[in-house]
Amino acid sequence: MSLKRISVFILILLVLAACTPVQGSQAVQLPEAISLAIGIGVLTLITFGLKYIFELTGLDLRGYGTALAVTISAFVVAQLQGWIDAVPAQYDPVLTTVLQIIVVILGSLGVLKLIHKDQPARLI
Repeated sequence: MSLKRISVFILILLVLAACTPVQGSQAVQLPEAISLAIGIGVLTLITFGLKYIFELTGLDLRGYGTALAVTISAFVVAQLQGWIDAVPAQYDPVLTTVLQIIVVILGSLGVLKLIHKDQPARLI
């Protein structure tokens, strides 16, 4: 290879290295409670969507609901973890606090649902 080709190759590598995003911290992980809540929400939406499609067209897609829900919820959790990983490392304590507050809110909604199970569902 000539010196010109090597220098162009090195220049391209430097430009690509300069364009890479700043690596954030990977110390904060998405809590399991949030992952489970996302899975439940996606499964519920997929189930209602497939029921609506069945009522509308008569097309029976019951065998695809679980696989579709697992795939979509895994994608959503992975995307959310990617967003968390993009946060710079100095904000790890704040991010951890926000995620734990979300877990507490989800837990309190679950407890309220258990306490008031005979009453119709409503937002507080």
